[in-house]
Order: sequence, then C-alpha cells, then structure tokens
Amino acid sequence: ADWREPASFDPLDIAAAERGVIMKLAWFADPVFKGDYPHTMKVILGDKLPSFNESEVKLLNGSADFFGLNHYGSGYASNSQYAGWMSAYNSVSEAGLLQDPDATWLYSAPWGFRKLLNWAADRYDSPEIIVTEGGWAATNYVDDSQRFDYYANYTSEMLKAINEDGLNITGYYAWSYIDNIEWEMGFTERFGIVYNDYGLGLDLNAPVNQSEQPTTNQTRTRKCSSYWFEKVWRSNSLVDPLSVSLDECIGA
Repeated sequence: ADWREPASFDPLDIAAAERGVIMKLAWFADPVFKGDYPHTMKVILGDKLPSFNESEVKLLNGSADFFGLNHYGSGYASNSQYAGWMSAYNSVSEAGLLQDPDATWLYSAPWGFRKLLNWAADRYDSPEIIVTEGGWAATNYVDDSQRFDYYANYTSEMLKAINEDGLNITGYYAWSYIDNIEWEMGFTERFGIVYNDYGLGLDLNAPVNQSEQPTTNQTRTRKCSSYWFEKVWRSNSLVDPLSVSLDECIGA
C-alpha cells in the first residue's frame, strides 16, 4: 500500500487522503484485524461490497500472527468528484517526489513510509509489523547506488518509527533478492539486489519462437545494494550508503 498525504490543509483533501489509504490497505486488513470491511467502503460501495456472515467474521477476526505490509512509495491526494482508482474519490499527484526512472509508478518518500507504519499501528492496535516488500527498480548491471540509497532512507525512517514512535516492527524484506519477472513488465524491470542475465535464447520447446526467453544458462552477479545489505546484517545497524563503493562491488 502506498501512503497518501493530503495535498492541502483543506478538510476535503485530508479526507481524500484517508480514503486513499483505506481503499488500498484497510480493504484487506480490516476484515482480518477488525472482522469487517471499513465503514468508509460500505458507505461508498453500498451493496456492491460483499458481507461477512457470523462464522466468517469469527474465522477472520484476529486470525493474523502479525501485520504484513508491502510498501514502495507515496503521493499527494486531493478530493475529486469522480470515483477514480479504487473508488477513493481522489486525484493523486507525485509532484516534487523522486520518481524511479525504471518503474515510473514508484515515487520515493521515506517520510510517507513512517506515516503509513504509524497509521497501521494506530488502526490495528499496535500489532507486530513485518515489512514484507519494499524496493526500487534499476536496470544498471551492478552499480545500483540509487537502490541502496532508497533502502537506507526507508529503513532509517523505519528505525525512527521503532525508537521514537514505539512501534513493534520486527522485519524488513527487500523486493527482491534477484531480478525476476515483474508482472506486465516481464524481465525489463529489475528490482533484485542480485543481477540475473537470464541467459536469453530461443526456447526450443515453445510452440512458436516469437522472442528470446530465459534459459537454464543464467549468470547471477551481486549488485552493490547486496553489499550494503550485508553490512547492515553484519553490524545490525544502519549503514551509510557512501560506505559502499563501486570498486568494492566490482572487485569482490
């Protein structure tokens, strides 16, 4: 779920931002942690929204061992008269945020990550939170400094949420360990901290050889971001991104 920051102090924009988070996050989390869909969704969607019977509520409510959060970026929400994406009745702008050049839907805002963590903790009575996905696309071979800058800034905000805000956050998982197929973008978006050349060639078993496909002869190479993560794991602390050099990565 992305964070939605109000585009202004207008109460309508504030409500629009809240709807944006509810329609993308609370839609799934509320039934598990509260036993029902959010009231906002019920008001907006009416009888289009399915209802839970008593046995389903009993099965769902409180069934999670922890709160798993996927998060990548943020945006500014304004009120809109049109239903729009997810029927949130808002329009979203990412003006002023850092856009991922290789995943144009992703806008970095570490402060938004901290706000979303606090939003989830407040709404769901301070559960254990594990960040199950987060990452930055970069097509570079091994020099992916922008990626570990992203991770350094985001985990820094996560640490503030732990130490200053008192949140129970116990893990952060990078998306992803290795370059892989990314939805409709196929093999063109690379989120891995390990480079995969895919060993592209013709698939002789395909009914029609229209394009090259990955083969079994694939070479994997660690990117600089993997060395940054290694330093984090070994020191169990935040690591300055400037401590990882390209020479260190290439020469390893």
